[in-house]
Amino acid sequence: MTTQICIVSEQLIPNLIPALIMRPERVLLVCSAEMDGLGLARRLRALLESEGFSVQVRTGLPSGALSRIVDYVRALRDELQRTRPDEALVLNLTGGNKLMTIAFSQVLGPVAAKTIYTDTAHGLLEELPRPGEAGGASVPLDSVLSVRRYLHAQGLQVRALRSEQDAWRESVRSRRDLTRLLGRRAIALASFFGAVNGLANQAQDTRGERLIEPCQHFTQPPRGLWADALRQIRDGGLVRWEGSTEVQFADLEAARYLNGGWLEEYAWLVASELRPDDLALGVVGDWEGTERGRNELDVVIVHANRLLMIECKTLRLGRDDESDRDLLYKLDSVGDDVRGLFGEVVLLSARAPSPLIRDRAAHHGIQAVGPERLGRLQSDIRDWMKQGLFPSR
Repeated sequence: MTTQICIVSEQLIPNLIPALIMRPERVLLVCSAEMDGLGLARRLRALLESEGFSVQVRTGLPSGALSRIVDYVRALRDELQRTRPDEALVLNLTGGNKLMTIAFSQVLGPVAAKTIYTDTAHGLLEELPRPGEAGGASVPLDSVLSVRRYLHAQGLQVRALRSEQDAWRESVRSRRDLTRLLGRRAIALASFFGAVNGLANQAQDTRGERLIEPCQHFTQPPRGLWADALRQIRDGGLVRWEGSTEVQFADLEAARYLNGGWLEEYAWLVASELRPDDLALGVVGDWEGTERGRNELDVVIVHANRLLMIECKTLRLGRDDESDRDLLYKLDSVGDDVRGLFGEVVLLSARAPSPLIRDRAAHHGIQAVGPERLGRLQSDIRDWMKQGLFPSR
């Protein structure tokens, strides 16, 4: 029987990955009072148990004073050797502070069958040499994290994924050409998006759950590019329009699509063609142990155990200062919790973000991507999949 010993730290994902790869019969989580108080051992235990692992938790690990940590680890070693003498130990040194790493390495390293470290930044599982031995081994990390696993580790309990619904996927396929057309013409259609957004928003109730006023009116009959785009939308069965100011939305789904849903579908479509390890749209979840309420994430990609979250906006950014600040604050708050150490957040806008918005987003570690990048969004996502970084251009 094999037991993997993990030191619980705020970054749960690097501890989760080797367990999923090596599949030990048992995982022993060693936790300080600080980490226990944050509920991290409980979360990691629940996640591992949902994957079929037998899990035990040991609390009381000192977070400071090397001599105290060494005494704790010695007591743990002696207990394991006394009660489970035939058990093979795998020591996972990915978590914990430096003093914990030193203590566990010194005390348990000599008796462990393997000592490992997860180098998520370089996609490697490092097997460290035993004391007195040279070498070691670097093994490429298997891709073991899905959207659900990644978000669960970050504390977001996923309740629903809209992209898992067969009816939704069929609808997306049926209007794929229209979605790509809107993406390609985003720069020229900026003002059209603003007008259609407003009408689609007025057609729905305040919660976006019912179509209450399907008939809406432009201020004047659409002409030129507006008329061309509206004909394409009409031919796709989303609206009725006969050349006048009146437009009638076919149903709630059509109103949601024209209220900005098309941009989410565009991002999902171009990403899906790259076949990442996992991809989801419309991720609805609740934060564990908080009263923050329900969150919905637009598009989430997980590849090579890394996460890319794309928030999609078709409204004009940079016009309402208070609204912009609120959007970036919420996106920064959610993004920090969702992405962890190895994730990125992109704000994808169908209308050109102002320089101020770009600067504010960058201050929060968020890339603001405008319509000029929609045509090469797929290549940007491909670069992220290969290099772990979303290109800054």
